Amino acid sequence: MLMSEQHMEIAGERLRAARNSLDNGFYRDACSSSYYAVFAATCGVLVARGVSIPKTHKGVNVQFHEHVVKTGLIDPDMGRSLSVIERTRLVADYSGKPINSSDAQGAVDMAEEFVKNLLTFSQSTRTSKSQ
Repeated sequence: MLMSEQHMEIAGERLRAARNSLDNGFYRDACSSSYYAVFAATCGVLVARGVSIPKTHKGVNVQFHEHVVKTGLIDPDMGRSLSVIERTRLVADYSGKPINSSDAQGAVDMAEEFVKNLLTFSQSTRTSKSQ
């Protein structure tokens, strides 16, 4: 099983891939990589909280809401962001509907904010556990 820090490293890699895809006009890939950055950060926080990572994306979303959002540990907007980015990825990866630069920019921006917030949260969780 990956450690929380490893999940956060993966989130950073996925964010860089999302930004690179956006900058090079690969809008579907930007949306997909944005989601996977958020997914990795979400898994990192769950691991940091001692929660086993479910085998499905839906399960990760449910566990994140149950153990982090509903407990008031993080702004509820982060839970909504996870859901929005997941829907954007599903459209980009499976629907065949057009994805434009604005869609991709929104996904990348939201993912960057999400990962930044979860990284801060994860670091504060580790700091408080070590005290």
